[in-house]
Amino acid sequence: DTTYEIPSKLTLKSVDRNVTSIGSQAFYGCSSLNTVTFGDNSQLTSIGRSAFYGCKSLTTITIPSSVTSIGEWAFFDCYALTTITIPENVTSIGYNAFYECYALAEVYNLSSLKITAGSYNNGYVARYAKVVHTNATEPTRIVKDEANKVYYYVDSNGSDLLYCYDDTITECSIRKDAVVIRDHAFDGCRSLTTITIPENVTSIGVYAFSGCTPLTTITIPSSVTSIGGSAFYGCSKLTEVTFGDNSKLTSIGDGAFYGCSSLNTVIFGDNSQLTSIGSSAFKGCSALTTITIPNSVTSIGEDAFKDCTSLTTITIPEGVTSIGYSAFSYCTSLTTITIPSSVTSIYESAFKDCTALTSIVLPEGIKEIQYACFSGCTSLESITIPSTCTTIGDSAFENCAKLTTIYVDSADYTAMAGFTKVDDTLYNAIGEVDPDGKYYKYTIAAA
Repeated sequence: DTTYEIPSKLTLKSVDRNVTSIGSQAFYGCSSLNTVTFGDNSQLTSIGRSAFYGCKSLTTITIPSSVTSIGEWAFFDCYALTTITIPENVTSIGYNAFYECYALAEVYNLSSLKITAGSYNNGYVARYAKVVHTNATEPTRIVKDEANKVYYYVDSNGSDLLYCYDDTITECSIRKDAVVIRDHAFDGCRSLTTITIPENVTSIGVYAFSGCTPLTTITIPSSVTSIGGSAFYGCSKLTEVTFGDNSKLTSIGDGAFYGCSSLNTVIFGDNSQLTSIGSSAFKGCSALTTITIPNSVTSIGEDAFKDCTSLTTITIPEGVTSIGYSAFSYCTSLTTITIPSSVTSIYESAFKDCTALTSIVLPEGIKEIQYACFSGCTSLESITIPSTCTTIGDSAFENCAKLTTIYVDSADYTAMAGFTKVDDTLYNAIGEVDPDGKYYKYTIAAA
C-alpha cells in the first residue's frame, strides 16, 4: 500500500506558499497509490484534469472543504474507490471525472450540486451509487471484510460486492446476502483459485473475474440472471463451468469466457432460461470439445465460438433464427453441425475455415447464406440447399477444394450464383436428378 500526503504549504525560496491546486495528471497512472491525505488547514481549491487518472488502488481520499472544482477525468478508472464526499464549496465537477469508478457505491453530497444515484451528470460521480447522502453524519454503508479482502455496500436489500482490494488472495467466501458482484470486482486477482458464488447473487458484472488465471472451476447459481461482458475473460486455467438447474440466466455477455483456453466442459442444468449467447462469449476456448446449447436460446452472437479448435460437434436449438458473423469460424475439428428449420440467415464467415466439415444439410427455411459463410472448408464434399434459399453470397464456398456435390431444390441455375467461385476458378453446374426425385444433383466441373 502507498500513502501520500499533499501538504498545505510548500516552501519556495524560503517563502511558504499555500498549495491551492493539484495539476493536470499529477498522479496519473499511480496504480499502487492507496490513500491520499491532506495537510492541516489545506487551502486547496482545484483538482486538475486527470489528476488521479488510473489510480486503480485508490480506496481513500478526503477532499478538503476548500475545494471548489474537480477537473474532467480527475478520478477516471479509480476502480477501488468505494465512497467519496463532495465538499460544500464544490461548484463544478468536470466531464467524466468519476467515469468507470465501478465500486463507488456511496456519495456524500454536501454541495449545492444536484447529485442523484444512478445519474450520468456531474462527471458520473453517482453513476454507480446506491445512495447519495446529504448529511455528513449519516453512517457509511460500506463494509470492509478484512478476512476476505473485499468491500461491500450493505443495506436492507442485501449487499453488493464492490471490489477486492488485495489481488494476492487465493480464495474468497462471499457474503450469503450478496446480490451483485460488481464490474471488475476481482479483475486481475491472479492468485485466486477458489470462489463460491452464493445462491442469492443475481448478476455478475463485466470483467468481474477477468484475469483470475488460477481459477479452475466455477458454478453459476440458478439465481444469476446475467453475466457481464468479459466476466471470466482470460481465465486460462478454467476447465469447467456449471449452470444449475432452473437457472434464471437469460444472457451470457460478450466475451464472457473469451480466452478460457483450458475450458473443456460447460454444463447447463435442466429448465434453463438462457436466450442469448453474446459475441465472442466462448471465443478461443480451444479445449472445448462439445457443448449442448439449451433449447431456450434464440440468439448466437458473432464470433461466439470462434477459434474453438477442439469443438467436434454442435447442435443449434430450434428457436435460433440466425447464426452470427464468424460464430463458428476456425473450429477446425468440427465435423458435424445440426441446424434447425427456425434459422433463416447464416451470416458472413459463420463457418469459415471449419476444415474438418465434410457435409452440410441446410433445412427448409434458410433464406440466405452470406459472404464467405463456408469458405475454406477444405474437407467439404457435399451440401444440401433448400428451395427457400434465395441468396448465396460471394465466396460463400470459396476454397472448398473437395466440394463436388450440391443438392438443390430447384433446377434453376440462377440460384447457384454463390458457387461460381471455388478456388478462384469459374465453374459450371451440370444437373442430374437425384434418385429420390427431390433434389437435383450438381457436379462441379471446370469451365
